[in-house]
Amino acid sequence: MRSKTILAVGATLALAATAMGQVNYAFPSPWNPAGRSASEMTQLIMFSWDDNAYSGARGTEYEWRASPTSPITANFVGGEMPSWIAGTANAGRLEGFTGGTFQNTMGLAWAYRALARGEAITAGGAQGSGIPMVFNMITGLFVDRESGTWNNAQSVLGAFRPSAQESSAHQRIAVTWGREFNSNSGGAFNTNQISAAVRRLVAAGSEIGNHTIDHMESNSPLVGPSAQFQGMSENNRTISAGGRTWQLGFANWDNEGFSTANDNVMNWGVSIRESTEFGQAVGHTAQSRGWLIFAGRQISQDAWYQYIRFSELFLLYGGVGWSSPQVPRAQLQGFRAPRLEVNSNLFYALKRAGYTYDMGLEEGYEWHRTGHNFLWPYTFDNGVQNSWTQFSSGNRVFVDSTPDGLWQLHVSPVIVPANIRSDVWSNHAAIMAGSGTPTTASDRDHWLQHGKVTGFDFNTWILYGMTGANWQATMRHTLDLRMSGNRAPMQFGLHTDYYTPIYDFATLLNDFNRPGWGQPVVQGWNTWTVRQRETEDFVNHALGRQAHFVTGIQLIDSMRTWVALGEARAQHILPASALPNEWTWVSNQPNDANNTTSRALNNLSGDIRIQSTFAPDQPRFVINFPAGTLNSATHIQLDYKQTSASMIRLITEDGRAREVMLAHRFPIQSNHENPGIDNGNFGRAELRNSGMIPISAFDYPPEVDHPMDYASVNVSQVIAIEIQPLAPYARPIAFGQPGWSNVVRTDPWEARFEFRNFRIHTGQPFDFGGVDPIDPVSIGRANRNVARALSIAGITGNALNLNIAQAGTYNVGIYTVSGRQIQSFRGQNLSAGMNTLNLNNLARGVHVVRIQGVNNNQQLVRQVIVR
Repeated sequence: MRSKTILAVGATLALAATAMGQVNYAFPSPWNPAGRSASEMTQLIMFSWDDNAYSGARGTEYEWRASPTSPITANFVGGEMPSWIAGTANAGRLEGFTGGTFQNTMGLAWAYRALARGEAITAGGAQGSGIPMVFNMITGLFVDRESGTWNNAQSVLGAFRPSAQESSAHQRIAVTWGREFNSNSGGAFNTNQISAAVRRLVAAGSEIGNHTIDHMESNSPLVGPSAQFQGMSENNRTISAGGRTWQLGFANWDNEGFSTANDNVMNWGVSIRESTEFGQAVGHTAQSRGWLIFAGRQISQDAWYQYIRFSELFLLYGGVGWSSPQVPRAQLQGFRAPRLEVNSNLFYALKRAGYTYDMGLEEGYEWHRTGHNFLWPYTFDNGVQNSWTQFSSGNRVFVDSTPDGLWQLHVSPVIVPANIRSDVWSNHAAIMAGSGTPTTASDRDHWLQHGKVTGFDFNTWILYGMTGANWQATMRHTLDLRMSGNRAPMQFGLHTDYYTPIYDFATLLNDFNRPGWGQPVVQGWNTWTVRQRETEDFVNHALGRQAHFVTGIQLIDSMRTWVALGEARAQHILPASALPNEWTWVSNQPNDANNTTSRALNNLSGDIRIQSTFAPDQPRFVINFPAGTLNSATHIQLDYKQTSASMIRLITEDGRAREVMLAHRFPIQSNHENPGIDNGNFGRAELRNSGMIPISAFDYPPEVDHPMDYASVNVSQVIAIEIQPLAPYARPIAFGQPGWSNVVRTDPWEARFEFRNFRIHTGQPFDFGGVDPIDPVSIGRANRNVARALSIAGITGNALNLNIAQAGTYNVGIYTVSGRQIQSFRGQNLSAGMNTLNLNNLARGVHVVRIQGVNNNQQLVRQVIVR
């Protein structure tokens, strides 16, 4: 039998990590941190479920339609209607936690019976007792209705008084987020069924995460100025907010992030109309309460912290019939922000609140990420690399500085097999057209090249409208790519709500959603029962492939073990005498302001002004040395602080480069403005230690635009190391505004930096196994002119002039900065020297030009501006 680094996940790994010392660090890398060959690693999979509003317990209510166009009727699981409702069981009933079979259950009951307990896993599955998973709970589901009749109710969080437009039947509506709450009065269910469902899942070995108390919705009933109340024990006070009467909402963070207007103005200047966004009539009362749209990208660290702690109260400290605490604080370690709306402040707040990991970032959309080489989980010690690469080219992102020691269990895309991409795209295009945002032919051409879809059930089932067969083929294909590649852990995001008839009939088929998101149900591409069946089949398939399902903490315990194994390879530090004692400044840009105060090997500091240019050789600092100097290198480490991201590169004898990015920046600039070299805080900032960066983490440059499997750099051929402070291609919208315009930056970019205590660890070489079947792209660096003659000689709206070094067949594409293809030239036979391609009246602005030699290694990716 093939040996594995791990044969089981959990206690064995935890003991190993403890024995080697708990490591709370991992650098983003396409290779496992242990430095083992992929064949030695067990493929790990994490299912993370969000929202989870329906227990599927007997006696609970759900919506049903006999057909997509039939009226909605109320039904009760198991047909057991509460005593206060007259009538008999409906024929369309489902079975609950007890009785029936798991195929007739929904929501949390289905996830528990079919997956966590393993009733849907056949004897061929290695884990017949079921699989552990993560359930990120909206903790407001645990808030019970305490008193009053059905139309005049109260909860510990108070109640709000709706207008007649919102509800003419209610005098007060209790502040709760579910309909399966406990109540001490008639007109509701007898127990909090969500609480009972979660209790079962915990007993089955699953993990509970925090998904906030109210999903940060724009119609959340928790609102009110903190000056009028702070405590949670007072139920009788009323306040005025949004033109109506409220009771005891929450405003412990001074109402930051809330809005009482239909037009929500983002702090980057964009206005979003709530009535249009959600298909409501103008003046609906929901438009005068709740969160600002995209609040998660805007609020402060203190607001995030208080909100996170507030959302824990009912999950940790009772109120739903559990013995206190419900979930021990030590077991609540993971968080996911609603809609993945994050900023730097969130991550600092999570660390402050004692969380171990976040799972709200996406990775893997670079062209050379093929599914064989997705990143492994990492910690935030050195920032988030793709946050820089995105806003450098004009995208608006909200992460710059990050805390150390907080783990990121990111989501990578799934990859649709090439033979079904046209079918999948056809459904997606119909859905987008129905939602009012039609796709274009260039959108289709661009997507067909990679077939990547965000790794969530909404994106696969609803946004792309996959049939059961296409979803299954996509999931199996993605798993196959990982297992035949680097075996990076796979996280897939799901929502148990999508596996209920309520989601299909009451959400997808409502009047607002039906033309777009409702098309998968209307057209019969998939339904909630199809989603259940295919999910069960994929789990069984993955287990048959010897993959292991894990919780977030189990995954991190495994990572800690592997990081410790990798760091244990380092036995020595390369003597400083083996390297030059000073960095050399290299630049091809005229009028660069190079104000370095020290260029010593272990004290490189100062500031530079980086001109706006797309030349391949940006200003940088270099140390050169003989090949073989790094023969036994295992890790690189340094201390640093910087106002801009920086790249560290290893240059080999043939001029090729591998690189890692230090994306953590100081001071914290959630608005992403250029802090400038005169920021007084920089001098007082502490240095950040990079941790031990494995040599295997040095990856291909992000501009590589064709598939590549991974093989580590050959350290015996390394002849130089470079440090390059980075500057964005795009120009900031305005000082103090988050995000970037799509206009090329023309003014110099000021970058201040200190790099100290540079050291190279040596010891037992990493064992990667295998070779890269595709020749790496040659990237000219330092004084080596490899592949530099391929260049863009000029561009107008009607012509692209190319200087071709080597005659041959080339593919040329022109894209927007967000990646949408505008024009494509496939299989062009170009001669050495100047060549002209005619363009179709290209619009003015910033564009990306990609040139790829089909029969040679020539390639170029550049941003250009058409005036």
